[in-house]
Amino acid sequence: MTRERFLTVGWNNRISFSLGLIVVVYVIAVLATASWGSQEGFIGLTLIGLVF
Repeated sequence: MTRERFLTVGWNNRISFSLGLIVVVYVIAVLATASWGSQEGFIGLTLIGLVF
């Protein structure tokens, strides 16, 4: 397995889509459960904001 095989536009799009989907699902879950005001929800959203 070579580096050129995995460093393609297709793989980049898949990785970006999957990471974005994880973030969107988490944000929707936090907002839907009304835990936005809680400390845990705020910390989670802050950490995601720092990573991305």
